[in-house]
Amino acid sequence: MTDLNERNIRKYIGTIARNIWGKDREVKILEAVEVKEETYVNYIFRVTVMVDEVKQVCYLRQTRDHVKTRPEMKIEADRILFEAKILNLIGEIVTDLVPQVLYLDKRNNVAVLSDIKREGKLLVEQLVSGNAYPATGKYFGKVIGMIHRDTLGVENTRVRGGEEENQKAIDFHLGMRLGPAQKMYPEPVERLIEDSKKSVKTMVMGDLASKNIFVDGQKVRFLDLERAFVWDAAFDLAFLFCHYLIEIKPRNISESVEFIKNFLASYKQQMGKVLTGSGLKNLENRVIRYLGVTILYRLFGFYLVRDLKRDKEGWKIQAEKMLGTNETNLVIFLTKCEAVLNK
Repeated sequence: MTDLNERNIRKYIGTIARNIWGKDREVKILEAVEVKEETYVNYIFRVTVMVDEVKQVCYLRQTRDHVKTRPEMKIEADRILFEAKILNLIGEIVTDLVPQVLYLDKRNNVAVLSDIKREGKLLVEQLVSGNAYPATGKYFGKVIGMIHRDTLGVENTRVRGGEEENQKAIDFHLGMRLGPAQKMYPEPVERLIEDSKKSVKTMVMGDLASKNIFVDGQKVRFLDLERAFVWDAAFDLAFLFCHYLIEIKPRNISESVEFIKNFLASYKQQMGKVLTGSGLKNLENRVIRYLGVTILYRLFGFYLVRDLKRDKEGWKIQAEKMLGTNETNLVIFLTKCEAVLNK
Protein backbone atom coordinates (compact mmCIF):
# COMPACT_ATOMS: atom_id res chain seq x y z
CA MET A 1 0.00 0.00 0.00
CA THR A 2 1.26 3.45 -0.94
CA ASP A 3 0.71 6.21 1.62
CA LEU A 4 -0.24 9.26 -0.41
CA ASN A 5 1.32 12.65 0.25
CA GLU A 6 1.91 15.88 -1.64
CA ARG A 7 5.19 14.53 -3.03
CA ASN A 8 3.73 11.47 -4.74
CA ILE A 9 0.09 12.42 -5.33
CA ARG A 10 0.60 13.68 -8.89
CA LYS A 11 2.40 10.51 -9.94
CA TYR A 12 -0.32 8.40 -8.36
CA ILE A 13 -3.08 10.29 -10.18
CA GLY A 14 -1.23 9.72 -13.42
CA THR A 15 -1.38 5.95 -12.88
CA ILE A 16 -5.15 5.91 -12.32
CA ALA A 17 -6.29 8.75 -14.61
CA ARG A 18 -7.52 6.46 -17.38
CA ASN A 19 -9.66 4.54 -14.86
CA ILE A 20 -11.38 7.78 -13.83
CA TRP A 21 -11.74 9.78 -17.03
CA GLY A 22 -11.19 7.17 -19.74
CA LYS A 23 -8.15 6.11 -21.74
CA ASP A 24 -8.82 8.44 -24.68
CA ARG A 25 -9.16 11.64 -22.64
CA GLU A 26 -6.45 14.27 -22.34
CA VAL A 27 -5.87 14.88 -18.63
CA LYS A 28 -3.62 17.59 -17.23
CA ILE A 29 -3.11 17.93 -13.47
CA LEU A 30 -3.32 21.58 -12.44
CA GLU A 31 -3.13 21.20 -8.67
CA ALA A 32 -2.98 18.42 -6.08
CA VAL A 33 -2.89 19.39 -2.40
CA GLU A 34 -3.69 17.75 0.90
CA VAL A 35 -6.76 19.07 2.70
CA LYS A 36 -5.70 19.71 6.29
CA GLU A 37 -8.59 21.76 7.65
CA GLU A 38 -11.16 19.80 9.68
CA THR A 39 -9.61 16.43 8.73
CA TYR A 40 -8.97 14.32 11.79
CA VAL A 41 -9.22 10.64 10.81
CA ASN A 42 -8.52 10.17 7.10
CA TYR A 43 -6.17 11.62 4.49
CA ILE A 44 -7.88 13.86 1.92
CA PHE A 45 -6.41 15.40 -1.24
CA ARG A 46 -8.03 18.00 -3.46
CA VAL A 47 -7.15 17.53 -7.13
CA THR A 48 -7.86 19.99 -9.92
CA VAL A 49 -7.47 18.69 -13.46
CA MET A 50 -8.13 19.80 -16.99
CA VAL A 51 -9.94 17.08 -18.93
CA ASP A 52 -10.24 17.87 -22.63
CA GLU A 53 -10.05 21.60 -21.84
CA VAL A 54 -12.70 21.34 -19.10
CA LYS A 55 -11.61 22.05 -15.53
CA GLN A 56 -12.74 19.52 -12.94
CA VAL A 57 -12.21 19.02 -9.22
CA CYS A 58 -12.22 15.71 -7.40
CA TYR A 59 -11.10 14.47 -4.01
CA LEU A 60 -8.96 11.48 -3.12
CA ARG A 61 -9.82 9.94 0.22
CA GLN A 62 -7.38 7.42 1.70
CA THR A 63 -8.00 5.39 4.84
CA ARG A 64 -5.10 3.93 6.80
CA ASP A 65 -4.74 1.70 9.84
CA HIS A 66 -4.80 4.63 12.27
CA VAL A 67 -6.47 7.93 13.09
CA LYS A 68 -4.67 10.73 11.26
CA THR A 69 -4.38 13.04 14.27
CA ARG A 70 -3.87 10.17 16.73
CA PRO A 71 -1.58 7.63 15.01
CA GLU A 72 -1.52 5.47 18.13
CA MET A 73 -5.25 4.80 17.67
CA LYS A 74 -5.52 1.79 15.35
CA ILE A 75 -8.56 1.18 13.10
CA GLU A 76 -9.38 -0.87 10.00
CA ALA A 77 -7.29 0.33 7.07
CA ASP A 78 -9.77 -0.78 4.40
CA ARG A 79 -12.84 1.02 5.78
CA ILE A 80 -12.98 3.13 2.59
CA LEU A 81 -14.38 0.06 0.82
CA PHE A 82 -17.35 0.08 3.16
CA GLU A 83 -17.79 3.83 2.81
CA ALA A 84 -17.90 3.54 -0.99
CA LYS A 85 -20.67 0.97 -0.61
CA ILE A 86 -22.72 3.32 1.59
CA LEU A 87 -22.17 6.29 -0.73
CA ASN A 88 -23.55 4.24 -3.60
CA LEU A 89 -26.51 3.11 -1.49
CA ILE A 90 -27.43 6.68 -0.51
CA GLY A 91 -26.93 7.83 -4.09
CA GLU A 92 -29.68 5.41 -5.13
CA ILE A 93 -32.11 7.13 -2.72
CA VAL A 94 -31.16 10.82 -3.06
CA THR A 95 -29.08 12.36 -5.85
CA ASP A 96 -26.43 15.05 -5.35
CA LEU A 97 -26.39 14.68 -1.57
CA VAL A 98 -23.17 12.72 -1.07
CA PRO A 99 -20.08 12.34 -3.27
CA GLN A 100 -20.17 10.05 -6.28
CA VAL A 101 -17.52 7.32 -6.27
CA LEU A 102 -15.56 7.89 -9.48
CA TYR A 103 -12.99 5.18 -8.86
CA LEU A 104 -12.10 2.79 -6.04
CA ASP A 105 -8.52 1.59 -5.58
CA LYS A 106 -8.87 -1.37 -3.23
CA ARG A 107 -5.15 -2.10 -3.07
CA ASN A 108 -4.29 1.35 -1.72
CA ASN A 109 -7.57 2.02 0.10
CA VAL A 110 -8.29 5.12 -1.97
CA ALA A 111 -11.62 6.39 -3.25
CA VAL A 112 -11.74 9.10 -5.90
CA LEU A 113 -14.83 11.17 -5.16
CA SER A 114 -16.73 13.89 -6.99
CA ASP A 115 -16.57 17.44 -5.65
CA ILE A 116 -19.50 17.61 -3.24
CA LYS A 117 -18.25 20.82 -1.63
CA ARG A 118 -18.34 23.03 -4.72
CA GLU A 119 -19.40 26.50 -3.53
CA GLY A 120 -20.78 25.21 -0.25
CA LYS A 121 -19.75 26.54 3.16
CA LEU A 122 -18.49 24.17 5.85
CA LEU A 123 -21.17 24.02 8.53
CA VAL A 124 -18.85 23.95 11.54
CA GLU A 125 -17.31 27.26 10.48
CA GLN A 126 -20.74 28.77 9.99
CA LEU A 127 -22.07 27.62 13.35
CA VAL A 128 -19.16 28.98 15.36
CA SER A 129 -19.66 32.26 13.48
CA GLY A 130 -23.31 32.33 14.56
CA ASN A 131 -25.05 31.11 11.39
CA ALA A 132 -27.36 28.08 11.58
CA TYR A 133 -29.21 28.66 8.28
CA PRO A 134 -32.65 27.64 9.63
CA ALA A 135 -34.21 27.45 6.15
CA THR A 136 -31.93 24.55 5.20
CA GLY A 137 -33.70 22.43 7.81
CA LYS A 138 -36.58 21.79 5.41
CA TYR A 139 -34.36 20.17 2.80
CA PHE A 140 -32.06 18.47 5.30
CA GLY A 141 -34.98 16.91 7.16
CA LYS A 142 -36.52 15.73 3.91
CA VAL A 143 -33.43 13.92 2.60
CA ILE A 144 -32.49 12.32 5.92
CA GLY A 145 -36.13 11.28 6.27
CA MET A 146 -36.00 9.69 2.82
CA ILE A 147 -32.86 7.73 3.71
CA HIS A 148 -34.25 6.55 7.04
CA ARG A 149 -37.62 5.77 5.45
CA ASP A 150 -36.23 3.79 2.53
CA THR A 151 -33.85 1.77 4.73
CA LEU A 152 -36.32 1.13 7.56
CA GLY A 153 -36.08 -2.55 8.44
CA VAL A 154 -32.99 -2.91 6.25
CA GLU A 155 -31.03 -6.13 6.58
CA ASN A 156 -27.55 -5.93 8.05
CA THR A 157 -26.13 -7.50 4.90
CA ARG A 158 -27.00 -4.38 2.89
CA VAL A 159 -25.05 -2.15 5.26
CA ARG A 160 -22.44 -3.70 7.55
CA GLY A 161 -22.35 -7.10 5.90
CA GLY A 162 -23.88 -9.20 8.66
CA GLU A 163 -25.30 -9.25 12.17
CA GLU A 164 -21.94 -9.77 13.85
CA GLU A 165 -20.31 -6.89 11.98
CA ASN A 166 -23.24 -4.61 12.74
CA GLN A 167 -23.18 -5.50 16.43
CA LYS A 168 -19.50 -4.56 16.54
CA ALA A 169 -20.40 -1.17 15.05
CA ILE A 170 -23.20 -0.71 17.59
CA ASP A 171 -20.88 -1.60 20.46
CA PHE A 172 -18.25 0.82 19.15
CA HIS A 173 -20.60 3.77 18.71
CA LEU A 174 -22.56 3.27 21.89
CA GLY A 175 -19.38 2.65 23.85
CA MET A 176 -17.87 5.89 22.58
CA ARG A 177 -20.88 8.23 22.47
CA LEU A 178 -22.66 6.95 25.57
CA GLY A 179 -19.56 6.71 27.76
CA PRO A 180 -19.87 9.96 29.78
CA ALA A 181 -23.65 9.61 30.17
CA GLN A 182 -23.36 6.00 31.35
CA LYS A 183 -20.95 7.06 34.08
CA MET A 184 -23.13 9.97 35.20
CA TYR A 185 -26.65 8.57 34.71
CA PRO A 186 -26.45 4.79 34.11
CA GLU A 187 -30.12 3.91 34.70
CA PRO A 188 -31.78 6.29 32.18
CA VAL A 189 -29.10 5.44 29.62
CA GLU A 190 -29.82 1.73 30.01
CA ARG A 191 -33.55 2.38 29.54
CA LEU A 192 -32.79 4.34 26.38
CA ILE A 193 -30.70 1.50 24.96
CA GLU A 194 -33.49 -0.98 25.68
CA ASP A 195 -36.04 1.27 23.97
CA SER A 196 -33.76 1.54 20.93
CA LYS A 197 -33.48 -2.24 20.75
CA LYS A 198 -37.28 -2.43 20.53
CA SER A 199 -37.50 0.18 17.75
CA VAL A 200 -37.65 -0.59 14.03
CA LYS A 201 -34.07 -0.22 12.82
CA THR A 202 -32.83 1.80 9.88
CA MET A 203 -29.49 2.73 8.37
CA VAL A 204 -27.99 5.54 10.42
CA MET A 205 -25.15 7.60 8.99
CA GLY A 206 -23.36 7.54 12.33
CA ASP A 207 -21.37 10.76 11.90
CA LEU A 208 -23.64 13.61 10.81
CA ALA A 209 -21.14 16.08 12.23
CA SER A 210 -20.84 19.72 11.22
CA LYS A 211 -17.31 19.11 9.94
CA ASN A 212 -18.79 16.80 7.29
CA ILE A 213 -21.64 19.04 6.10
CA PHE A 214 -21.67 21.79 3.48
CA VAL A 215 -24.37 24.45 3.29
CA ASP A 216 -25.18 25.74 -0.19
CA GLY A 217 -28.16 28.06 -0.50
CA GLN A 218 -31.27 26.25 0.72
CA LYS A 219 -29.60 22.85 0.48
CA VAL A 220 -26.92 20.82 2.21
CA ARG A 221 -24.54 18.08 1.13
CA PHE A 222 -22.41 15.83 3.29
CA LEU A 223 -19.69 13.19 3.28
CA ASP A 224 -17.81 10.76 5.56
CA LEU A 225 -20.06 7.70 5.75
CA GLU A 226 -17.58 5.13 7.04
CA ARG A 227 -19.45 4.89 10.35
CA ALA A 228 -22.88 3.95 8.98
CA PHE A 229 -24.64 1.02 10.65
CA VAL A 230 -28.12 -0.34 11.38
CA TRP A 231 -29.70 1.10 14.53
CA ASP A 232 -32.27 3.51 15.90
CA ALA A 233 -32.88 6.57 13.68
CA ALA A 234 -32.99 8.74 16.81
CA PHE A 235 -29.23 8.27 17.18
CA ASP A 236 -28.56 10.13 13.91
CA LEU A 237 -30.86 13.06 14.62
CA ALA A 238 -29.56 13.64 18.13
CA PHE A 239 -25.94 13.67 16.98
CA LEU A 240 -26.74 16.18 14.23
CA PHE A 241 -28.82 18.45 16.47
CA CYS A 242 -26.15 18.43 19.16
CA HIS A 243 -23.74 20.22 16.82
CA TYR A 244 -26.31 22.90 16.03
CA LEU A 245 -26.93 23.53 19.72
CA ILE A 246 -23.40 23.29 21.12
CA GLU A 247 -21.38 24.91 18.32
CA ILE A 248 -23.64 27.87 17.56
CA LYS A 249 -22.83 31.08 19.38
CA PRO A 250 -25.04 31.00 22.50
CA ARG A 251 -26.77 34.28 21.62
CA ASN A 252 -27.82 32.75 18.27
CA ILE A 253 -29.19 29.49 19.63
CA SER A 254 -32.73 30.46 18.58
CA GLU A 255 -31.55 30.01 14.96
CA SER A 256 -30.57 26.43 15.73
CA VAL A 257 -33.92 25.76 17.40
CA GLU A 258 -35.64 27.11 14.28
CA PHE A 259 -33.47 24.84 12.10
CA ILE A 260 -34.46 21.83 14.22
CA LYS A 261 -38.13 22.82 13.97
CA ASN A 262 -37.93 22.99 10.17
CA PHE A 263 -35.92 19.77 9.99
CA LEU A 264 -38.36 17.76 12.09
CA ALA A 265 -41.39 18.99 10.15
CA SER A 266 -39.93 17.72 6.86
CA TYR A 267 -38.44 14.61 8.42
CA LYS A 268 -41.74 13.53 9.95
CA GLN A 269 -43.50 13.99 6.62
CA GLN A 270 -41.22 11.32 5.17
CA MET A 271 -41.16 8.98 8.15
CA GLY A 272 -44.91 9.38 8.61
CA LYS A 273 -45.29 7.28 5.47
CA VAL A 274 -43.88 4.24 7.29
CA LEU A 275 -44.45 4.96 11.00
CA THR A 276 -47.68 5.46 12.94
CA GLY A 277 -48.39 8.61 14.93
CA SER A 278 -47.34 6.91 18.16
CA GLY A 279 -44.24 5.58 16.43
CA LEU A 280 -43.22 9.11 15.47
CA LYS A 281 -43.82 10.38 19.00
CA ASN A 282 -41.74 7.59 20.50
CA LEU A 283 -38.99 8.30 17.99
CA GLU A 284 -38.93 11.99 18.89
CA ASN A 285 -38.80 11.15 22.59
CA ARG A 286 -35.73 8.99 21.96
CA VAL A 287 -34.19 11.85 19.96
CA ILE A 288 -34.51 14.09 23.01
CA ARG A 289 -32.96 11.46 25.27
CA TYR A 290 -30.13 10.70 22.83
CA LEU A 291 -29.55 14.44 22.59
CA GLY A 292 -28.87 14.46 26.32
CA VAL A 293 -26.41 11.60 25.84
CA THR A 294 -24.69 13.31 22.92
CA ILE A 295 -24.36 16.65 24.68
CA LEU A 296 -22.55 14.93 27.54
CA TYR A 297 -20.29 13.15 25.06
CA ARG A 298 -19.58 16.39 23.21
CA LEU A 299 -18.66 18.29 26.38
CA PHE A 300 -17.17 15.63 28.64
CA GLY A 301 -16.00 12.84 26.31
CA PHE A 302 -13.27 12.25 23.75
CA TYR A 303 -14.04 14.48 20.78
CA LEU A 304 -11.52 15.33 18.07
CA VAL A 305 -13.19 18.42 16.65
CA ARG A 306 -13.19 21.94 18.09
CA ASP A 307 -13.07 22.44 21.82
CA LEU A 308 -15.55 25.25 22.44
CA LYS A 309 -15.92 27.21 25.64
CA ARG A 310 -19.47 26.55 26.76
CA ASP A 311 -21.36 26.51 30.05
CA LYS A 312 -20.70 22.83 30.75
CA GLU A 313 -22.58 22.72 34.03
CA GLY A 314 -25.60 24.46 32.53
CA TRP A 315 -25.66 22.02 29.63
CA LYS A 316 -25.15 19.08 32.00
CA ILE A 317 -28.30 20.06 33.89
CA GLN A 318 -30.27 20.23 30.64
CA ALA A 319 -28.81 16.92 29.44
CA GLU A 320 -29.96 15.21 32.62
CA LYS A 321 -33.47 16.56 32.05
CA MET A 322 -33.40 15.30 28.46
CA LEU A 323 -32.36 11.81 29.54
CA GLY A 324 -35.24 11.51 31.98
CA THR A 325 -38.02 13.18 30.01
CA ASN A 326 -41.26 11.75 28.63
CA GLU A 327 -41.64 14.77 26.33
CA THR A 328 -42.36 13.90 22.69
CA ASN A 329 -41.89 17.37 21.19
CA LEU A 330 -38.24 18.38 20.94
CA VAL A 331 -38.92 21.98 19.89
CA ILE A 332 -41.16 22.59 22.91
CA PHE A 333 -38.50 21.07 25.14
CA LEU A 334 -35.73 23.23 23.66
CA THR A 335 -37.84 26.37 23.85
CA LYS A 336 -38.13 25.83 27.59
CA CYS A 337 -34.34 25.44 27.82
CA GLU A 338 -33.49 28.34 25.52
CA ALA A 339 -33.33 31.05 28.18
CA VAL A 340 -30.75 29.01 30.07
CA LEU A 341 -28.69 27.96 27.07
CA ASN A 342 -28.26 31.30 25.30
CA LYS A 343 -25.91 32.64 27.94
